[in-house]
Amino acid sequence: MLAILSEVVRNIVVLIVLVTILDLLLPRNHFRPYVNMVVGLVLMLMLLSPFRSFLQLPATLDPVLEMRWSMGESEVDKRYLLLEQINWELTLERYRTLMLEKISEILAQEGLVVIEITLELEENVNHPEFGQPQQIVVVAKKAQIAESRPGQVEKVEIIVGTPAPESAAETVVDSRIERLIGEVLGVGVEKIEVKVLRGG
Repeated sequence: MLAILSEVVRNIVVLIVLVTILDLLLPRNHFRPYVNMVVGLVLMLMLLSPFRSFLQLPATLDPVLEMRWSMGESEVDKRYLLLEQINWELTLERYRTLMLEKISEILAQEGLVVIEITLELEENVNHPEFGQPQQIVVVAKKAQIAESRPGQVEKVEIIVGTPAPESAAETVVDSRIERLIGEVLGVGVEKIEVKVLRGG
């Protein structure tokens, strides 16, 4: 409201300055009635412009009011719960990714390469252990460090037929790495199982 009034006052001041300049430049006898008529019309339009904006105000508020009326409290609550659920899922997924990266780092420090990691987290938001690992199963194998010299080509092994899958190889449970992962992640050892492939 105050902005509209200040704009009207500013326009009136500009109009008065223009009329004064025109009055000084034009001959007084011949054009004075026309100048007065035009100035009067412009002045009336300037004074009526705030009322025009007030008359248009309900039309601009209609979509906002319709949206507010159409969206009741139940709809707002549903959207809030949906956003909250998405937030929990994103948080859980980020936590899962960080834990998988940490487990991979621990195994890499022990000279193992990850083949498969199964990580089950508590996904019930209302559960006291929400986000805590319920079971961690890791299948890994020893990392093969190939010493390569410049100009030397690595050995290529050609196998005719289908190779035996790595899961068919003998696996050994490594309790030392289980304890290490449990200490780093703060998880009980009973929830962790680390299998290391020994053969192929």
